[in-house]
Amino acid sequence: MCVAALVIPWALSMPVLAQSPGIEAARAAFYDASFRRARDLFTEVLASPELTREDATEAYRFLATIELLLRRADAARGHATRAVALDPHVEPPEGSSSRAGRLFDEARQALDGEALRLRIVAEASDTGGRIVTARLTPDVAELVTRLRLRCTRGDDDPSPRAADALVADSREVALSLPDARVRWSCAATAETSSGATLVRAVHRTARVTDRSSGSEGRDRRRRREDDDSGMPVWPWLVGGAGAIVVGAVIVGIVVASSGDDLTRIELGPIDVPAWR
Repeated sequence: MCVAALVIPWALSMPVLAQSPGIEAARAAFYDASFRRARDLFTEVLASPELTREDATEAYRFLATIELLLRRADAARGHATRAVALDPHVEPPEGSSSRAGRLFDEARQALDGEALRLRIVAEASDTGGRIVTARLTPDVAELVTRLRLRCTRGDDDPSPRAADALVADSREVALSLPDARVRWSCAATAETSSGATLVRAVHRTARVTDRSSGSEGRDRRRRREDDDSGMPVWPWLVGGAGAIVVGAVIVGIVVASSGDDLTRIELGPIDVPAWR
């Protein structure tokens, strides 16, 4: 059939990608014009608990094109949106029609070029502790199903705090940490229904109060800050490298794929009563 004649030459220019056997089998079925078979294989890839962000992106970009070929426009639009959320620069498979290209451009416009990410924010609570919240953006249906947040006071913490939430119910999950004088390490993940992690964030809090009380403790704290040229002692661990945050900026975000090839850091202010 004429569709097969169009598809077969595409395989000659396929890029060589290091991907799972399931992805390779699904791609082979697609380029053999076995579109329904390819759709089944790509769907199986997405159901794997070992799914990576890269394989998920590849599966969704092919599924979008397959559904267009099968005249299922709504399904195609959903897959394209999920592919673009995982990688804002993704394109339809090589040799696809201009209609497929427009579908991906429309998805990028709808998401305003925003990639799937988790944001961890720590705020001082009224009880002297912290509220740590992990928020998922953007809102993309059927991409991930569960958010998890876990905070510990160290590797040997006997009682770590943990919480999770279904994405269908909430795009965020929060924990209340009781003591702002303790350093906490928090990690959040956004997972598929099979438990595969597509995006994660890590955050290390720091003590927001001095162990000493009264004016003497505040004076010592001010002297330490003056000695550091206005840079308070707020250690951050990001991807294995430390960084000092300037001023009262204490929110750190790391967003990474299930591999370690995509990392972002964002910083934002928090008003800490002990600093006023």
